[in-house]
Amino acid sequence: HDAVPRRRWRWLLPLLVAVAVVALIATIGARIRRADASPEHAVTTYLNAVQHGKTRRAYDQLCDAFRLAVTYDSFAANSKREAASDGGVTGTHLARVESRANGQRLATYTVRRHAGDTVIDAALVNEHGRWRLCGFKPRASGGDATPGTADSLTPG
Repeated sequence: HDAVPRRRWRWLLPLLVAVAVVALIATIGARIRRADASPEHAVTTYLNAVQHGKTRRAYDQLCDAFRLAVTYDSFAANSKREAASDGGVTGTHLARVESRANGQRLATYTVRRHAGDTVIDAALVNEHGRWRLCGFKPRASGGDATPGTADSLTPG
């Protein structure tokens, strides 16, 4: 008598374990996707690519309008020219990302070069569910200028 009920419920434990594993994987995947979709992730991905000379990866973080205005070849040539003239990027620092009333974001970051540091404001737009950099505005010398608005930033 006792053997029949145990056989009938023998599948329950493996099923519960499988459901728990699937739920855990789904939760981790959702968190990773959310992190990848953040404006901060877009900026840090761009900055890391610029710092390490990964021009294609940096270019891929730019918005459609920027990529229509500036070809990859032009972007790569400009990056190479800048690296040759000032020794390239030696470090970066993302200071903040602020929300704007128009739904865009404004990132403020520092690019360190042998020739000196430059503080830059960059507009970010959400395209097809992914944040992209879409305009850059270096601040005045000293880096303490008021941040520009996302509307005042233009590609290039």
